[in-house]
Amino acid sequence: MKRILVLSLLALLILVGGAALGIYWANSQVDPSASPSSVAGSPASVQPAVAPLNNPSVSQSTDSQQAVGDTRQDAITRAIAQVGPSVVRIEVSGSRQTSANDYFRQFFGDNGFNFFFNQPAPQQQQPFQALGSGFVIDYQGQKYILTNYHVIADADQIQITTPTGQTFNAKVIGSDATMDIAVLQPQGSSFDLTPLTLGDSDQALIGEWAIALGNPEGLQNSVTVGVVSALHRSIPKPDGSGSYRDLIQTDAAINPGNSGGPLVDANGQVIGVNVAIIRQAQGVPVEGLNFAIAINDVKAALSQLIKTGKFQAAFLGIYMQPVDPGIAQQFGVPANQGALVDDVIPNSPAAQAGIQHGDIIESIDGQPVKDPNDLQAKVMFRAIGSQVALGIIRNGQSLTVPVTLTARPENLAQGGARPVQPQPQPQQESGIQRDGITVSNLTPELAQQLGISASQGVVITQIKHSSVAALAGLQPGDLILEVNRVPIQSVSDWNKQVQAVPTGGRLLLTIQQHSSGLRTYVLLQSNQ
Repeated sequence: MKRILVLSLLALLILVGGAALGIYWANSQVDPSASPSSVAGSPASVQPAVAPLNNPSVSQSTDSQQAVGDTRQDAITRAIAQVGPSVVRIEVSGSRQTSANDYFRQFFGDNGFNFFFNQPAPQQQQPFQALGSGFVIDYQGQKYILTNYHVIADADQIQITTPTGQTFNAKVIGSDATMDIAVLQPQGSSFDLTPLTLGDSDQALIGEWAIALGNPEGLQNSVTVGVVSALHRSIPKPDGSGSYRDLIQTDAAINPGNSGGPLVDANGQVIGVNVAIIRQAQGVPVEGLNFAIAINDVKAALSQLIKTGKFQAAFLGIYMQPVDPGIAQQFGVPANQGALVDDVIPNSPAAQAGIQHGDIIESIDGQPVKDPNDLQAKVMFRAIGSQVALGIIRNGQSLTVPVTLTARPENLAQGGARPVQPQPQPQQESGIQRDGITVSNLTPELAQQLGISASQGVVITQIKHSSVAALAGLQPGDLILEVNRVPIQSVSDWNKQVQAVPTGGRLLLTIQQHSSGLRTYVLLQSNQ
């Protein structure tokens, strides 16, 4: 008897170890040559794992006060039973253009590849299959499936599978790559899943329960539980096409294949759409960094997506940063309120209205602006062509500036940097070294070498390793336009301004970044 028990335990450990290894290396991309029956969680192997809605022991609607008073087990299992039957698996197939040398790019990167091979890699069409998740929503009496854009991008065929094993083809009704949202319409009159209730992500609280549902690696009806770790997060997109904004961070595990599934609260209401994970930070493995798109943003875009097939965000045309305490002290404004304008995009609505770099936007149509994320949210969902009144502070004076919003230009870069330019060489006249920065005059020759169109400022020629400047992200080739908001024309101007700030004082630098050409403010706490 003991021998049988030991052997059983060993077999269980082997199974668990194999599953853990598989999940660790899992990817939502499926081998196109694999037969349908070999795909994990294929229709033939689907087993209902969640009680159907007609289970008399489960109430479809959950009283919020009861959920708060319930034990963790009761509240969460009730929410799962309510939500689970409306979460579907999404299988897509299609073809997309890929480089024949993508394998080498993984090791060398674009610049390294071009250096070694001295030519762009040829493009070719490659078939692909992928797995994702989605959930049923209602819009004006019609049932749709909500998922991520990256789940269905380039798909020629989309198939959804319900928790009971029914399969339906689906077509894309609307999508937006920037928000990473897509709306699908199931094909077939027998599709009768119950739509989920979309909650209010603005009411989400840090520390409350968060439940992620989906189909990681096709393992249908998988559930993970955690808490809301943080709100209003912004992170870069994995493909480098820009950034996600206003995300909900959770430690409820989200794995490949979970993309597009719902993140719900203990009441069973959707507060987010699972979208991204971070598994490494500076080469160090990390856990518990999972993100979902706030459902309020999705609700604001839903009408456009369904009616027009796309979402047109209203566009202001500025780059901005938060007003942290150091910046606030330099500008003489309250801390942690408003958005500091780093740069203004030429010919944008902001530029045409006269918004300037250094302006601090404190309100829009009389509503206070908390930070850049708040301003972006207050702008992007407004009607194209509508006019807003921006309350700004400029050089200590309060102004109201009317701005007419336009649609965001499709060709506006979402991210990335200019091609790598040669590093600047120190000139004969060098300025005082401060906080790890060495500067030189911007000569016509140096400007041409660096591809700089500016005619004023001093160029950073060297950054000392691990210095204050290095930690702030400054790089050789960056152009210093102002010190403490005083224009800098030459090295002598630089010397005069930095000498006026004692050791331990602060330097507010206006920088034109060499990598992007954008203007930004960098505050240094001087220590040498």
